[in-house]
Amino acid sequence: MAVWSFSSRPSVAVASAIIVLVMLSGCGQAPEEPVEKKSDSAAVTAPGVITGNEALPAGHPPIEGLQDPALSDAGAALPPNHLPVPEVGDEARPGEEPEHPPNSGKELVVAIPDSVKGRWSSVQLALSLADGTKREIRAILGEETQLPDPGLMVRAEIFLPAYISDFETIKSASNELTNPAVKVRLFKDQKAVAVGWIFQNYPEFNSFKSEWVTLQLLSAEADGTH
Repeated sequence: MAVWSFSSRPSVAVASAIIVLVMLSGCGQAPEEPVEKKSDSAAVTAPGVITGNEALPAGHPPIEGLQDPALSDAGAALPPNHLPVPEVGDEARPGEEPEHPPNSGKELVVAIPDSVKGRWSSVQLALSLADGTKREIRAILGEETQLPDPGLMVRAEIFLPAYISDFETIKSASNELTNPAVKVRLFKDQKAVAVGWIFQNYPEFNSFKSEWVTLQLLSAEADGTH
């Protein structure tokens, strides 16, 4: 009687055939698309669009309070009692106006250099009274000059051809007519009522102010004895 003997080789062949069949059956299937992981951060917006709700990177410091939106508007109102902010270009440019001391009501010391002292005798002034009267007058330095109004007199006290000031002392840089100015004092009914400086080249910087008369420096006359 014949005896059949089963060896391990047929089993190995069968297993290999099964593996080949499985691999061939998967070749016709499309690869699975990777599943997109949903983010827990803020919703994604269109590229380039900023909503203001974007999440900051991890570890970024908070930005609240770094900028007040009201201050970003140039036309926004300033807080109460805030000093006015100067406009661009309002800054004074050196050399374009006299160094005029602030009008604090205190008369600064005038130091007249020897090159100027006694070299000028009178000034020519244009005046305009409150009633509309206009006149030109010659005022001798150091003397009172009667104005068209009988109750008004003016005294041209000091003339400086090159007025300069360090806000403590007033003097003349030279005897050249680079910034002519005259200090005048107004009297009404024998009483001094106004005093200040009048500039020939910069009348808008005159410190002399009066409700009775407006004065303008036109020229100065040198003393012929020097």
